[in-house]
Amino acid sequence: MSKPAFFRYFDVNALAQSMQMSPAQVMIYFSDGRRAAFWFESTVAKKLGVEPVTAQGSPYDVKDLSGRKWEVRTLTQNGIFFDPSGKHGTGRAYNEADFLNKLKQITGFYVGDLTQFPQVPFYRLSAATIYAWHRSGQMKKATIQSADKVRRLILAAPTF
Repeated sequence: MSKPAFFRYFDVNALAQSMQMSPAQVMIYFSDGRRAAFWFESTVAKKLGVEPVTAQGSPYDVKDLSGRKWEVRTLTQNGIFFDPSGKHGTGRAYNEADFLNKLKQITGFYVGDLTQFPQVPFYRLSAATIYAWHRSGQMKKATIQSADKVRRLILAAPTF
């Protein structure tokens, strides 16, 4: 059974003060994966002792000290994307070839579960695990995956 690679605890009141927001606004802000993603990339990079990749369009967010490439994603109430980030949005459809190519380019994903903010578990999932879920039909063939389904898959996944 998968256990988080690490936890990150966010101080909502400190964030609210520094961001000049109310604590309630911080909770809303950090429930949106698009907004929290940059913070999470930095969080994972710091945990690994490296710098996040700053080049837009890079196929990965963090390269660890061993040279392995990782994507950082957020799991929200709306779900999670595992396909290339540039493939999301209006008028863009899921493309299986792009998804499979993405998996070939990276070691895996660090997934921060925003649904538990301000105590966020980060899970490390191999690209092979995501591929196995896809191949076996445990993940639907679509861009977004449901939060409940992916959370169940994560909790049942082997730790690596």
